[in-house]
Amino acid sequence: MRGAVNAEFPFRIVYVITSNGCDAYADMALVSMLSVRISNPGLGILAVCDKQSALALRANKHRLLEVCDELITVPTPDSELTFRNRWIKTQLCRYVEGSVLYLDADTLVRGSLADLPPLVSEVGFVSNHNGATLTEQIWIEDRKIFEAKGWPSNYQAYANGGVFFFKPCPRAHEFFAKWHKLWLAAEPIGGPSRDQASLNSAILLSGVEMTVLPSAFNAQLAKSWNRSSQAVVWHFYASAQGGGTWFADLVKAANSLPLGRLHHLISRALSAPAPWPNFGWFARRLAVQVELRGSVRTEEWLWLHGRRKDALRFVLGKARNRLFKRSWRADKGRVK
Repeated sequence: MRGAVNAEFPFRIVYVITSNGCDAYADMALVSMLSVRISNPGLGILAVCDKQSALALRANKHRLLEVCDELITVPTPDSELTFRNRWIKTQLCRYVEGSVLYLDADTLVRGSLADLPPLVSEVGFVSNHNGATLTEQIWIEDRKIFEAKGWPSNYQAYANGGVFFFKPCPRAHEFFAKWHKLWLAAEPIGGPSRDQASLNSAILLSGVEMTVLPSAFNAQLAKSWNRSSQAVVWHFYASAQGGGTWFADLVKAANSLPLGRLHHLISRALSAPAPWPNFGWFARRLAVQVELRGSVRTEEWLWLHGRRKDALRFVLGKARNRLFKRSWRADKGRVK
């Protein structure tokens, strides 16, 4: 499954993996790595782990070790998995050389990444939530952090930290140093998983040149379905979204299938026009409408994730609310 180095790609894919060696996070990374192998043959894949995770992955002979080109370990504090993950991620520039595309494990890479490096001079991110405005992009929880800490917030765009590209340069190193320092300072407020307020403030404080990348390189499906059929990278927000997507089904099957069969199923998912295997005639029509509109509406999310009864209940509930409001207005008019 490993690919030979290809001169077409002057960069590597990097994953930060913290795992007990047999958990869903490791399986997600395996599925994502295989999607890279399928869509970008020859692109190098590096896994960066803390010592405990590397030992656990090797002890369990996890198959991601067969798919990545290299696994390296870095020292971290003795803490829980998420803290160790962010400890590495916020200092990634210290541990890897050359140009890097970082990917969260809950991603599927569907198309060629060869055109990405020329777009970025120092660092490149996609706007959070694929939002067009800062109001759409900034999490309420993140706002609480940077306002509480008094960090600068005159953002050009609010970056999502699930997919990003960087090149080796002094300001990129300065950015990562500030990101790590700010994340540690904010950790008591937001917890270890909340690293985007510190990321975005570090971009401003370091003066690093940030390229706002096209949404196609990080289609954040929990928040926006705009042009998802044309996305190069599907980002599933797997911890928040639950089942019903191609990705959830692939991760569930990752442990029980031979790599060849898993490879085949991932290829099928990558060629699909939408990230849901639930694709009857109505789902196809619904997905087209949703993509054109770009917004996420609850009943559509439920239907496309296979929760049809819940979707119908939601629609009926909205209809009842509309009828109630009309009835209330009519009664109010009669009283007058």
